[in-house]
Amino acid sequence: MSMANSSDLIFSPRDTLTIRVSESEPAETALKISNPTSEHIAFKVKTTSPERYLVKPNHGLIRYGRQTEVTIIIVHTKKKDILTEALTSPANCRDKFLVQSLGIDAILADELESKTSLELADAITQLFVKKDKFKLQAKKLPVELLLDDPPRKDGSGVEKGHISVGKSPELTNSRLMPGTPEAMFAEIVALRKKYDDLVAFTVNLTAERDSMSLDLPNSHTCPEGVPQDKTASFGGSSLNAERRGMDSDMPPASSMTSVISISLISCLFGWCSSQLVRQCGS
Repeated sequence: MSMANSSDLIFSPRDTLTIRVSESEPAETALKISNPTSEHIAFKVKTTSPERYLVKPNHGLIRYGRQTEVTIIIVHTKKKDILTEALTSPANCRDKFLVQSLGIDAILADELESKTSLELADAITQLFVKKDKFKLQAKKLPVELLLDDPPRKDGSGVEKGHISVGKSPELTNSRLMPGTPEAMFAEIVALRKKYDDLVAFTVNLTAERDSMSLDLPNSHTCPEGVPQDKTASFGGSSLNAERRGMDSDMPPASSMTSVISISLISCLFGWCSSQLVRQCGS
């Protein structure tokens, strides 16, 4: 009779363990292992980072035709470290889980089932040590961490915490992983909004300047009782004309400031866009 192996077992999820990490909720996930074979399966779960995770149960017995569920939890202190590190650098999780399994007969299965949890752990460990390593089957599952605030409802019943369409980029960007294309896109959207606000402010400022310029000649009247050609006797008329000619060739200071500001923002916007395209392409 051939022994069942891990290739006969059904894992859900099948390829990757995805764990959502949030400040307000436990960071955990569930791994379901189904045994569709005609034999009983003893299993043990290992990880490359045992100090970071709690695995319940990390060993056990799956009768034929049944399934079991393994809960994987990130330790609270380690979860805080993950969130802190994500503020300065993108998450780069290299953790992996290994599920070892071995097909056993009904007599051994009954014997294991009668043991306590500690006795069962020792018995399965000894069983795996005695068996040839080539007879042990293994399933490797890498870990993917997703930093995401789960929805929280305020008094109005509106869910908060998820990134949604129409929400201010300044609010959602803080919940994205730094360095990812999504975070860069959110920064570009926020920068474009600031650029549009600056353009609108510049238009309003220019309109106010033009209005003041139209009112300015009417306010420049000569003192009462002084003839308007009085300055001609000192050559002031030619001097003022010369100055008016020089002023007409130079653009207003406020207009120059607006042009420089818009140019700088346009360059910055273009640079961020190129970085986003380069990031998505890689």
